[in-house]
Amino acid sequence: MMSKWDATIEASNKSEFEFDVHKEFHQLSGDIISRTAFGSNFSEGKRISELQAQQSVLFMQSLRKVCVPGSR
Repeated sequence: MMSKWDATIEASNKSEFEFDVHKEFHQLSGDIISRTAFGSNFSEGKRISELQAQQSVLFMQSLRKVCVPGSR
C-alpha cells in the first residue's frame, strides 16, 4: 500500500500531495476480514465490505434522526 502511495506522489510531480486514504483502508480491512474469516475467498470478503459500507451509511443517517431531549 505504501509503495502505491509513493508511486502516486512521485507521478504527481508536486511538492505536496493530498488524497483520501479511506478507500484504501476500507479495502485493506475487507481483505483482512476475508482472509481471516474465509481463508482466501475474496468474494465473501467483498460482500462483507459492501455490507460494511451500507451499514456505515445507515449509521450516519440514523445519527441525523436522533432526538436528544432539550437539544432544540
